[in-house]
Amino acid sequence: MAEAFENCGVTGAFFYNGYTASKAAFNLVLQLYHRGHEGAGIASYDGDSIRLHKRVGRARDIFNDELLTEQLPGNSAIGHTRYGTVGLDRAELFLHPLRSPDGSFYIAHNGTIAPYELEELLREFPDGNAFDTRVLAALLQRNLFETGGDWAETLSRSSERLDGSYTCTLLTRDGKLIAFREPRGF
Repeated sequence: MAEAFENCGVTGAFFYNGYTASKAAFNLVLQLYHRGHEGAGIASYDGDSIRLHKRVGRARDIFNDELLTEQLPGNSAIGHTRYGTVGLDRAELFLHPLRSPDGSFYIAHNGTIAPYELEELLREFPDGNAFDTRVLAALLQRNLFETGGDWAETLSRSSERLDGSYTCTLLTRDGKLIAFREPRGF
């Protein structure tokens, strides 16, 4: 019999017609529930800013229709369901989506990133809470600034400095939804 493997799951939804994207992100999180059920989170863009709701627990216990409609409105959203491989004693710290250090985007990440030559980014987390998603967000933020806001160039530059297998969804402060994975497509 094959061994079962669990992983996190990431989602993203964007609509032009006014449908609440967080509802779609929630339904996608439920479809990925087999990939992790320690916690879940959704970030949505409401037309002005990004709103976030995440908690430890089962997705069905964290979200309901009223919360999705009233607290997470908007036409774009990303979601995450967590299966922890690190930080099990502090699961709430590791819940996604995560806010970038400057708040310019939120990111949901699945996989493992082994950063090369990123010691300077690790120093930005004196609280000792540096883990791959936080380092990835700091790297993306730095490259986004250096590229003048060009997301394609930012992702290309960032992938050159990372090793590992990852899939991410990202929601920008102006409502752009971006999905990306590592260049080899593992």
